[in-house]
Amino acid sequence: MQEYSVILTWEAIYDVIGFADYIEASFGKLQADRFQRTIKEQMEKLGVMGKAFPETQLIYRGYVIHKKPFPPSIIFYVVYGRYAGGPYTQGAAGGEWLGEDT
Repeated sequence: MQEYSVILTWEAIYDVIGFADYIEASFGKLQADRFQRTIKEQMEKLGVMGKAFPETQLIYRGYVIHKKPFPPSIIFYVVYGRYAGGPYTQGAAGGEWLGEDT
């Protein structure tokens, strides 16, 4: 099984910080710390299990967006790499690779 690196965008980092700030203000520091630890663990698992979660019908910069349940939320992400199925050529159903290996 291929392992991928997990790279968070700045937007994702700001979202997690915002969620953690809200949780801390509403439920306390322990709950916020628990949330941050849990979401970090789930995102790290995407490095090994990234292709295991369903694809959406959405494409972002030529990559299919996947979704991973994280109750009560959903983590949306893309998988880069030769065997990741992207970036897609226009109209290519199988995901012909056009880029370099990562």
